Amino acid sequence: MTTPTYDYIVVGGGPAGCAVASRLSRQPGCRVLLIEAGRPARNPLLSIPAAAPIAMRHPRHTWTFATEAEPGLNGRSWAIAGH
Repeated sequence: MTTPTYDYIVVGGGPAGCAVASRLSRQPGCRVLLIEAGRPARNPLLSIPAAAPIAMRHPRHTWTFATEAEPGLNGRSWAIAGH
């Protein structure tokens, strides 16, 4: 039994991740692995681009990551809306 190998690993199956994986996989002999952690979106706000800021404020739709305390922000952290 051999371990599969890939030329590229794309993390995130959203629109950008799928576009990158598609482009890379068109190269002859190129092996691409696309990894997606989430399930299909059921909230209609997630399919409306103008509603993205509203949806991204809800912790149910994000990983709720934050930076470490930043000196340039007077010791505050900055929320990162990873999806």
